[in-house]
Amino acid sequence: MKRILPLIALMLILLYACTTKPYSFSQEELILQSGSNRIYGVLYRPDGVRKAPLVIVSHGFAGSYESGAVYAEAFAPLGYAVYCYDFCGGSPRSRSEGATTEMSIFSEREDLKAVMRQ
Repeated sequence: MKRILPLIALMLILLYACTTKPYSFSQEELILQSGSNRIYGVLYRPDGVRKAPLVIVSHGFAGSYESGAVYAEAFAPLGYAVYCYDFCGGSPRSRSEGATTEMSIFSEREDLKAVMRQ
């Protein structure tokens, strides 16, 4: 059931996208600060939208910012800005600073708070 809900949500978004005029969008690397560590992420921004609502995509276990690309590429054409990022020490593929041995649910919470503040 946990795997089906994101797929259903994505299908609804794509269905909505088929009935609206899609925006083109651009991507840019955006590095933020969490304590003493840098957080690496990619911001997807719809072109021509001055104040877009923001969706923040946090990856799952052993994932990276890349796992959020499918969501970003579904939301950005609908006029949403999307920020996909790596938790500090989140996985061997992470581009954020920090060691995987220092990562915990508490450090993830702090990373998400840092993303939301900025």
